[in-house]
Amino acid sequence: MRAAFAYLFLFALSLNAHAEQFSAMGYGLQSCAKYGEAYKQRPDEADTVYFAWALGFMSGLNLGVMSKKAAPKNLAATTQDEQRRFLRQWCDIHPTANYGDGVVELLRSLPEATGKKP
Repeated sequence: MRAAFAYLFLFALSLNAHAEQFSAMGYGLQSCAKYGEAYKQRPDEADTVYFAWALGFMSGLNLGVMSKKAAPKNLAATTQDEQRRFLRQWCDIHPTANYGDGVVELLRSLPEATGKKP
């Protein structure tokens, strides 16, 4: 019994010793090539999960900008279908880049939101 507890304790320690730290995670850190493969296999599913990450990422960046009293980007300036198309085309041209890099380019392409609320 003691041996089993000792083994579990050592195993848990080894997991923590090798744990990596990440400042960012998610689908946006996948390469455009990996996104393209996923899109070819299951286009609706790939678009759903990757674009959900994109919307959250862009919203988070906007909230950070707003916290500094700067103007956020208008995420509704184009339709979500147009935004998905932008990202597919961007990834087709940049297969070795991360999907998130395309999201940053999409965000840069959008106009600033006007008014007090985005």
